[in-house]
Amino acid sequence: MSIKRKAPVDDFDSDTQRVSRSSQYSSVNIVLSAIETEIEKMSLNIDQEKDFQLDRFVKKLFLTHSNKGILELFTEHNEKMESLVGSEYSKNTLKKYKTGYRNLKRFLDGKDIPCYEIDIDFIEDYDYHLRIKRGCKHNTTLKYIFQFRKIVRLAIKERLLKVNPFLEYNKTYREKTPTYLTSKELKRIEESSFEIDRIENIRQLFLLACYTGLSYSDLMKLSPEDLVEDEDGQWFIIQPRTKTQEEAMVMILDKAKDLLFQYIEGNLNKLSNQKFNAYLKEVADLCGIKKNVTVHVARHTFATTVTLAKGVPLETVQHMMGHKDLRSTQHYARITTSKVKREMSKIN
Repeated sequence: MSIKRKAPVDDFDSDTQRVSRSSQYSSVNIVLSAIETEIEKMSLNIDQEKDFQLDRFVKKLFLTHSNKGILELFTEHNEKMESLVGSEYSKNTLKKYKTGYRNLKRFLDGKDIPCYEIDIDFIEDYDYHLRIKRGCKHNTTLKYIFQFRKIVRLAIKERLLKVNPFLEYNKTYREKTPTYLTSKELKRIEESSFEIDRIENIRQLFLLACYTGLSYSDLMKLSPEDLVEDEDGQWFIIQPRTKTQEEAMVMILDKAKDLLFQYIEGNLNKLSNQKFNAYLKEVADLCGIKKNVTVHVARHTFATTVTLAKGVPLETVQHMMGHKDLRSTQHYARITTSKVKREMSKIN
C-alpha cells in the first residue's frame, strides 16, 4: 500500500525508518508517525478479534469506505452552520465560509472529488490557486486554507480520509500592524465639521466607534436595550459581540455620550459598510490624514490610542473589546510615544 509520499532513497534511513531530518522531504516523517500511531491504536484490538486477517487490517488502515466528495462535505458543513446562525455563528461567518466554498469549487472547475484524494499536493496547489489565480494576499490565502482545514478535519472524523494532510502544511499568518489614529489625528477629526450631511454623519459615527471600540456590525445593531446605567449614574454599553458572542462591556466616555444618544434617537443615519468606508475616506482627506482609514480603524484606535496608551490595563481592554483570548488584545499593545514618555518620565 502506498502512502502517496515521495523522498529520494538516499535520504531514507533504513534503521530509523525515517527520512533524514536534513532532507527537504523530512515532512514525510510526520505522515509516517501518524500512520504508525494509527497502527498502534488498531493493533490493541487484534487480540480481541477471533478471525484476524492481515489484508483486512491493512485495508482498514489505509482505505476509506465512502466516495463522498469534498464539495459535498463542505456543503453539508455550510448548511449546518446556516441553521445555527444567531445562536452559534454570525451571518458574516457563514458568508465567509460560503465564499470559501466558491473558491474551492472554482479551483476544482466545479467537479467534486472524493475526500480520500486530498493530500499535501492538493493543499499546496489550492494555496497557489488562491495566491496567483485569485490574487489573495498571504493572510487572506491562509484564512481560506484554514477554513478548508476544518472541512478536512470533518472528513477525518467521518473516516472519509485516513491521514491528515495538513500535518505537512506549516505556513502561518504574518503579523500585521493594525492601522490606528494618533491622538493628534483623532483630535483633527473631532475639531472638524462639514456642511455636507453625509460627510458630517460619517464623521460623528466614526468618532462614536473610536470612543466605544464597537465594530461596524456591533455599532449597526446597537439598541437602547444595550445601554445600562449603574447606581452612580454612569452609562455602559453591554452587548454580545456579533463575531464571537462574547459579552463586551464599555463605559461610555463623555466624548461619546452625546453622539451615542443622538445615534440611539435616530439622529445619525445607518449605512452599509461599503458606503461607510467610502465616505470615511473623504473625511480623512478633508482632515489631512494620509492613512487608509476604514471603519475598523476606529476599533484599533480605541484599543491603542484611547485606552492602552492612556494606561488602561490589558485585561480591562480585553473585556471592553469582547475578546475571548488575551492574545487578541495584545495585538494592539504596541509601544506608542506617549507610553515611552510616561515610563521614561519616572527616570527623570
